[in-house]
Amino acid sequence: MGAISDIKQSIAENSKQQTILEQQLEFELELATIADSRYESGCLPIVATVYPHKYVTIVQGKVIQDRITPIAQRNCSV
Repeated sequence: MGAISDIKQSIAENSKQQTILEQQLEFELELATIADSRYESGCLPIVATVYPHKYVTIVQGKVIQDRITPIAQRNCSV
């Protein structure tokens, strides 16, 4: 009987992990939709000055400036 209990517990844990992964995928797809929309409207990803391998954080009301072409990305909403 202990084996059946272990299997049921394993199934419950796997189901919980599956739910978490499905929620994460749904969240990532929503973010991808937002990113695609921003890109299509002319909002380009801008990397940080100090760490060019990282993107800058978009803050509501703050003008983001491209470090290469000094073009402000004012139309990029959070």
